[in-house]
Amino acid sequence: MARTTMVCLQMLRSIRSAFILPALAAISCSSPRLSGEQVGEDPGASTDPGGLSPVVLPGGTSSVSLLPARIRRLTNAEYNRSVQALLGTTQTPGEGFPPDTRQHGYTTNEAQVVDPVLARQLDSAAVSLADEAVTRLDEVAPCADPAAGAEACAQAFIDVFAPRAYRRSITEEERAALLALYQSGATGGTYAEGVHQLIRGILQSPNFLYLTEIGSGEQVANIQLAEHEIASQLAYLLTGGPPDEELLASANAGELGNADKRMEHARRLLATDAGKMRAVQLVQEWLGIDRVSETGKDNTVYPEYDALQSAIEQESIDFIQATLMNGGNVEELLGAPWSIVSPELAAFYGVAGEGRVDLPERIGLLNQAAFLTVHSHAVETGPILRGVALMRRLGCIEIELPTFLNVDIVPPAQDPTKTTRERFSIHSTDQACAACHDLIDPLGFSFEQFNAMGGFQSEDNGKPVDSTVEVALGLDFDGPYSNSNELAAAMALSSEVRTCFARQLFRAQAAERDIPEASEATFIETVNAQPIDQQKALIEILVSFTGQELFSYRTAQ
Repeated sequence: MARTTMVCLQMLRSIRSAFILPALAAISCSSPRLSGEQVGEDPGASTDPGGLSPVVLPGGTSSVSLLPARIRRLTNAEYNRSVQALLGTTQTPGEGFPPDTRQHGYTTNEAQVVDPVLARQLDSAAVSLADEAVTRLDEVAPCADPAAGAEACAQAFIDVFAPRAYRRSITEEERAALLALYQSGATGGTYAEGVHQLIRGILQSPNFLYLTEIGSGEQVANIQLAEHEIASQLAYLLTGGPPDEELLASANAGELGNADKRMEHARRLLATDAGKMRAVQLVQEWLGIDRVSETGKDNTVYPEYDALQSAIEQESIDFIQATLMNGGNVEELLGAPWSIVSPELAAFYGVAGEGRVDLPERIGLLNQAAFLTVHSHAVETGPILRGVALMRRLGCIEIELPTFLNVDIVPPAQDPTKTTRERFSIHSTDQACAACHDLIDPLGFSFEQFNAMGGFQSEDNGKPVDSTVEVALGLDFDGPYSNSNELAAAMALSSEVRTCFARQLFRAQAAERDIPEASEATFIETVNAQPIDQQKALIEILVSFTGQELFSYRTAQ
C-alpha cells in the first residue's frame, strides 16, 4: 500500500511541471486511500513505515485524522465556471460531457477520470472556446503591434493567462513550453493562430483540469497544502469556480495558512452570487433534487408534467435561496410551512397566489414536488426510493443494495385492485427482505398522499390512501406519524438529523467514496462543539470547516 501511494504521489507532483498537447489530455491517477490514520502533532511521534517525517499540526491539536493527498478532476459544472471566469465566455461545454460520476450522491468526486471519450470532448470544447476567444483578441490577448513584437505579446499573454488557468504561478520550464506551443501555431501563421493554439493546449493541461492537494511536493507523512491549493479548495468548495483576485492576493501574500483568514474569505465568498448558488447546489445534491430535469414521467398519466418541470425545479432553488438569507438553517429547510411558487405550480398544489405562499400541508423540501418527483417512478409513487433517500440523506444510515446482499429483486406485480402500499408491503412478509424493509417502508409510505409527480392523491386504484406509519430506526425521531408532513416536522427538530446534515456537507467536499471514519468523526466533533444555532446552519458549518486543520492538511504514506 505504501509503495503504491508513493508512486501515485510522485505522479501527482509531476503535474506541477507537466504540459500536454491536446492528444495527450487523457491522464488520470488513482488517489491514495488511507483508512483513518491518526496523525499526532508531536514531531517526535512515530513516523510511517516509509520513514517519512510528520508535519507538526498547529492549534494545540493532540490528534487529528486527515483526508488523503490526491488530485481531483473538475466537475462538469466547475469546468464551465472555470472557462467562463478565464475567458469571459457564456459557453457551457461541460453540459455536453458525460454526467459526473457521483459519490454519496455528490458530483465532487476524486475518482473521476479523463477517459478517451471525454478527452475528445475536451479537445472539441477547447477548440470551440479558442475559436471564440480569438474573435475577441483585443480583449483576450491584446497586442499593439503583432508584426513587430508578436512573440513578446505572446509571452505577456502567457504570463497573465497561464497562472490564472493553473490557479498558481508558473515555472520557467512551463513558460518555455507554452511559448513553444504558441510558436507551433504562429510559425507560418498569425499571432491569432498562435494564441488559439495556446488556449487550446492550456485548456487540456492537467494543470487546468485537475485540482491538486499535494503541498510542496516534499516526501513527508503529513502534507500542508500550498497557499494556491488552499485558495482553490476555498473557491471550488464555496463558489464552484476558481479563486477570485482577492483570494489569489491572500495566497500570494502567504495568508491562507491562517485559520481566521480562511474563515474570513469563506464568509465573503458565500455572500457572493456564486457562493449562494453553490450553497443551493449542495442542498440540492444532498436530497438528490438536482436531477428534476433528468426525471421523466409517463405523459399519459401525467400530461402536465413537461409543462411544470421547470417550475418544479425553480421552486426548490428559490426556496433554498430564501432560507439561506437566515444561513440555510436545516430546521427551516425541512420544516418551513411555506414555499415560493409560480402561478402554475400554485394551481397544481391547489393554493392561490404566487411567490411566497403558505403551504401548511407541504412542510419543507421533503414535501415539495422536486423531492417527490425525483424519488418516484414514471407512473407510480416510489415508497422504497423515498424511504431509502430519507435513511441515507437524513438519517445517515447506509442500506446495501439487494444485489450486494445476494437478494433477487422481484418488483411487486401490478394489481389494479391494490394500492401501491398494499403491493409493496409484500416486502415485509419476505424473510430475506423484511430486515431492511421494516426500516425503509414506513418512511416511504408516509408520502403516499403524494403521487409520482408530487400532486395530492386521496385515492390509489379506487381505495383510500394510507399514509400512517410507525418509524423505528433507533433515532430520535422514531414514533407514529399520520403522514410525511408530521414526519418532516419532527425531522426538522431532530438533533440526529442535524448531525447527519453536517456529515453530508463534509462528504460533499471530501470527494471520497470511502471516507476515513476518523476524519468524519473529527469534523462532526468540531461542529457539535459549536452553539446549536451554528450547528443547524449550512453557512456556519462550511465556514467552521475552512478553519479546521482537516481543511488545510492531508496525509500520505
